[in-house]
Amino acid sequence: MMQIVLGAVVLLLGMCVVAGVALFVRDWALVVQKHEERDGDYALDPDHTQKVEIKHGQFHVDVAPGRTCFLEVEIRSSWLGWIYPSKLILDCEGERTRQYAGLGASGSVYVNLAILEEVEEAKQTIEITCQRGSVISDTGTLLVFEDPPLRGASLCVVAPHPDDAEISAFGLYSDPDIRASVVTVTAGDRGQYTLGNPVRDASGIPRDALKGEIRVWDSVTIPNLGGVPFDRCYNLGYLDGTLSALAEQGNKGDTEGNPSATYRRGTIPTSEEEAASGWATLVGDLASIFRREQPNYLVCPHPELDCYDEHRRATDAAIEAVRRLEEESSPSHFLFYVVHNSVTNFFPFGPPHGLVTLPPHAEGTANLATRPFSYSLSEKQVVKKQYGLEAMHELRRVELPEWDGRRSTREVVHTVVRALKQLLRVPTETTSSLDMIDRAARPNEIFFTVPTERVIGERESHAQT
Repeated sequence: MMQIVLGAVVLLLGMCVVAGVALFVRDWALVVQKHEERDGDYALDPDHTQKVEIKHGQFHVDVAPGRTCFLEVEIRSSWLGWIYPSKLILDCEGERTRQYAGLGASGSVYVNLAILEEVEEAKQTIEITCQRGSVISDTGTLLVFEDPPLRGASLCVVAPHPDDAEISAFGLYSDPDIRASVVTVTAGDRGQYTLGNPVRDASGIPRDALKGEIRVWDSVTIPNLGGVPFDRCYNLGYLDGTLSALAEQGNKGDTEGNPSATYRRGTIPTSEEEAASGWATLVGDLASIFRREQPNYLVCPHPELDCYDEHRRATDAAIEAVRRLEEESSPSHFLFYVVHNSVTNFFPFGPPHGLVTLPPHAEGTANLATRPFSYSLSEKQVVKKQYGLEAMHELRRVELPEWDGRRSTREVVHTVVRALKQLLRVPTETTSSLDMIDRAARPNEIFFTVPTERVIGERESHAQT
């Protein structure tokens, strides 16, 4: 009898090991499959640069507050860095930050020096170590960028879908020194999880009216957790997945029911394009809200680094809306964010405690990504952001249990898989999770600051080519 029990235990342990290896290999393959596409470059335009000597793993900096700083250094991953990405650790006056490079990263990396915000004096000695790799350069380049003067400023976050504002900018818009507003373009009535009875529209796209209704309410209520009052939260009610078609059709074609009055929330001012439809309506809606809110900064998806076409179209509409504004109501700058990186779904790399640094760039040079801005969240902001993300219905699986005293086989399998991944640390400590809540709730948020006139000029130049 004892031999049977022992054999069963050994068999169970063997199955756990096999399952753990299989889960790890799957996650590893998802990371490695696109690592060779990281051949894009940044043409950064810092306010100040300085060569920094690195001796015995230490370097010295002297930077005044109110600046975003990166240290460009050369690293080389070890063989283990092809399994677990290299981890860069900075220590300064008892403070520590961690950030992660991509899988097998070797060459120049931009190390975020947000640790300088945690120490009192500007002149500091920072210790840098690299696990599963090494810093191979004796010198680095300190890049210093003046932060945008946001204290007392007004900003408007443009989110293509419910939850994009929270993923990218919850910390920023919850800053008590900033007057923020949030406008979500679509209802989010598509997505990976169904809530009601999804049906297909005339184009064959599956839609879920219940999901749209719930996610719209998410988009106009959850920002209130970050201090944005309800009267500065809007959802324009456009159907998810239709922005590209609207842009291509212009004001022609069938746009009936888009935007949907059922989904529109917030006191949306009357658009100048009230008699029009389609793309002009969307641009007019945004222009009307911008006139009402008078933002100094527009926070939008990055038109080059974010790979989702729906996100880029939302930014195109925001840029076109700004072009229609009078000079006195036009924002001075755009702050671009990245939700879906063009190279990998695993960015930002590493577990939630890791800092966000510059996203990998697929190809060419990003013309509108020359001045990064790292916004640091307080511990309270991080916790609120975690709760805000968790409250978003699309970021967590919502399934009604189907059991009558005993769980279904499917539920049991899902429970076992989740337990195995937690037990075996899959994704591991240094492998990014595909769970957006894990990837978004971090100590900082990254934006790219661009003057409005440059944004408009770049888009006009792009349209001509």
